[in-house]
Amino acid sequence: MIMIPAATLRWSLQNGRSLGVGAAFVGVLVLRANGEATFDLLTFLAALLPAIEVVMIAATAAFYFDSVDEEGGAETTHDTQKGHGVEAMIAWFVIVFALTWGNIALVRVSIDAYTALGVPPAWDVMP
Repeated sequence: MIMIPAATLRWSLQNGRSLGVGAAFVGVLVLRANGEATFDLLTFLAALLPAIEVVMIAATAAFYFDSVDEEGGAETTHDTQKGHGVEAMIAWFVIVFALTWGNIALVRVSIDAYTALGVPPAWDVMP
């Protein structure tokens, strides 16, 4: 059984940006894995690596903005911002999901174009 400390859970719910980025990362990978006709290691890597590129930048920004909100003190996190974590989580989820999906699509199109144009392999492999 996985135990999540109460402080970590409370921080995640109050600062939804980081949680939204993680949910978008998992959501994109699950949808991509379910949508593939043939699922092998290279197909998975063609989705995983572009997703990591987007998510690492988004996670860094999310952690920064979440920590800035936390440093604001009690006067900025009380009744005036109820629901701020949920709104931020949904917004960051949608934006990161779209950017990740677009980056994966761009990589797939470039791989398909690379093979369709008959460009020689980047590395020669001896049999």
